[in-house]
Amino acid sequence: MKALAIYCNREWRMVRFIWLLIVVLQIPCLTACAEKNSSLPDAKKTNQRTKMDQQDTISVKSINDSSKSNLPLPSEEMLKEVLSNTRSFRVIDCGLDADGELRPAYSDLLREQSSGRIIFESSESLVLRDLRNCLRIAKGSQFPESSGNFPLGSTTFELTLADGRKVNLGLVGTRLRWNAWRQDAYLLHPVALIAWLGEHGAMRPLREIEARFDYAKHIYKRDVVGFEEFVQEMPKSLSDFFGTIKRLESSMCLEDMSKNYGAIPKSNRLKLARSALSRQFHNESDQIGVLLEWDGKISSVRNSYQRFPIELLLEYCPDKVLSKVKKSPLSTSQWVGVMRYYSDLDFRRKFPSGYSPLDKSTRDRIVKKVKATGQYQLDIDDFEEAMRNWIR
Repeated sequence: MKALAIYCNREWRMVRFIWLLIVVLQIPCLTACAEKNSSLPDAKKTNQRTKMDQQDTISVKSINDSSKSNLPLPSEEMLKEVLSNTRSFRVIDCGLDADGELRPAYSDLLREQSSGRIIFESSESLVLRDLRNCLRIAKGSQFPESSGNFPLGSTTFELTLADGRKVNLGLVGTRLRWNAWRQDAYLLHPVALIAWLGEHGAMRPLREIEARFDYAKHIYKRDVVGFEEFVQEMPKSLSDFFGTIKRLESSMCLEDMSKNYGAIPKSNRLKLARSALSRQFHNESDQIGVLLEWDGKISSVRNSYQRFPIELLLEYCPDKVLSKVKKSPLSTSQWVGVMRYYSDLDFRRKFPSGYSPLDKSTRDRIVKKVKATGQYQLDIDDFEEAMRNWIR
């Protein structure tokens, strides 16, 4: 267990290194921006300023439906032309829809809504040059047309051109939105642009990247723990049956993770797995019990391979599973496994009348046993929903 933990820590450090490498690759653009910024006069002597006052809040407009099929695809030339003609700009904490209209945007990652405030504005020539250097798109790389109006993004650039016209460009993750284009374009240096915005007080895009990274880290750790539980709690007979099981980033399918399992024709896999289990546990009731225990000890059943204990349980007669539930003393983990077994969509498909023998007292007992743990609320919700929808 200790060795596995060390391995996982090393693997996670490699993930962090790759992330930092991505950031480092953006340094040339950031350096160019920094060199130009070093020659800026004192902020008090320029019209560059940060705006957080209430009077600087932009009023947002409602969304409009329109067809964009006749508009051109994103191009660097179009963007260069409008940026070279820009005389001032404002950075607004607001989303931008596909029609170029400002809209309030809610961030699921940050769990907050944009304020609509002007965060930063400038007409300083060197700052405009910095913006042009950072605000570039990748050639021939546009987001699919289905992008539509959502998501709205987190930040909008309001450009004022030499003739007084306004042009709105929206930052949507790592994409740039302009209503003069048919669809969004991928940014050439998204990290550089987001870092530049952060230097000028527009922190939402940077905070979203950090939140996304933290969430990815959480998912990674959860998946590692789930994999450990799946392998460690597996009955020995099935461990021998599967052989070496590798955790893959590219696939969560058990037939890819285990060469032995993948080599078996799909139609025979569960049959042979059940046969292997029977060599260790001769009684069917014991086999059912160990599968319930195995499934219940997996803290979060989210990846496809983690459903294997339930898939194998579905090979048994549901009456025998119910008999085990009613007549045998079960551990806490087994009660969790029972709940997941009856909540599983494949149970409903395979045994349409399988809920009929599940009387109210038994259902209440299952819920009571699992609720007593103070955990597994998602499993409880799934079970109760299944009972509401399928008990007739």
